[in-house]
Amino acid sequence: MNYVDELKRLISVRRLTFQNPKFQDALLGSTVSVNLQALVVHLCSLAEIEVSSVVRPARGHPEGLAIDVGNEKVAQVLLPSIATDAEVKRLKVDQIIFDAREVSRDNDPNLWNYNGGRKAAYKEADLKNHRNHIHFAVMSSFS
Repeated sequence: MNYVDELKRLISVRRLTFQNPKFQDALLGSTVSVNLQALVVHLCSLAEIEVSSVVRPARGHPEGLAIDVGNEKVAQVLLPSIATDAEVKRLKVDQIIFDAREVSRDNDPNLWNYNGGRKAAYKEADLKNHRNHIHFAVMSSFS
């Protein structure tokens, strides 16, 4: 599948939107990994996605391997489907960080969180920084 063409189609039907046009350019550009593009295509098959950030090398991610979904209200649709061991492995997800307290029946902030491709419990400081968006990072092509 040509992910760039599919992303362009998703943008044209407004299934994929961006808080800033530079994020669209980044996602369609050559510095973003195919794994990240594939993940975004899959996310868009589950819900309408609003990208609030792409590529955050200052936060420890190699360029082109991370994205933030800014419409966090879709967490209840996306995360039960994505945040499973099988899907994380299939989609080459490295990290999911989201404070799920607002949407979790049992008030579990780490309900859907992963790090290194494994279920993870993040500290309060990390969760505080992920209350208004869902952070996804993928493995590099070389992982």
